[in-house]
Amino acid sequence: MLFWLTLLVVAVWLVWVFRQVPLTWWPTKVITVRSATVGAGTAVVTAGALAFMGVPPGLSVLAGLPAGGLALAMAITMGDSRFDFMGPTVTRRRAGLWLLIWVVMAGPGFLVGSVVDLDRISTMALQVLVLSTGFAAYAFGGIMATLEHRDGEGAAEDPRLHVLTPSPRERR
Repeated sequence: MLFWLTLLVVAVWLVWVFRQVPLTWWPTKVITVRSATVGAGTAVVTAGALAFMGVPPGLSVLAGLPAGGLALAMAITMGDSRFDFMGPTVTRRRAGLWLLIWVVMAGPGFLVGSVVDLDRISTMALQVLVLSTGFAAYAFGGIMATLEHRDGEGAAEDPRLHVLTPSPRERR
């Protein structure tokens, strides 16, 4: 019972924290109440479902948090058209990057069962942990790169960029 109350308190706290994050470098909020609720709710439901299936509570919470982060990132990208880093045009242009993503992130997630000697349900929870952590990191990296790129377009020009450095052959 204490485990379920803790999950509920953590979910409410995560929604409150995400709501307080203003992300001041962008004029509109990136993390909305809806996306924070989706992320926190997914974290709680995933952790609760894994605990209900018999996974130890620590592993179920560890697997639920990155799953909630991945759901938060997907809610952000689906709610805002600026974040098109998983669209078909991007995947076609960066085929090598996508191959690397699948080898580095998905490969260990699918091979965890052959490397770790655990029962079937704990192995599945570990796979959820590894896969959701990798894909959430990629999604948040794309979000941050897009925000940085967009912020650079609207920022004031740096006057140092227009200073010409004399060539080495030129007399000073």
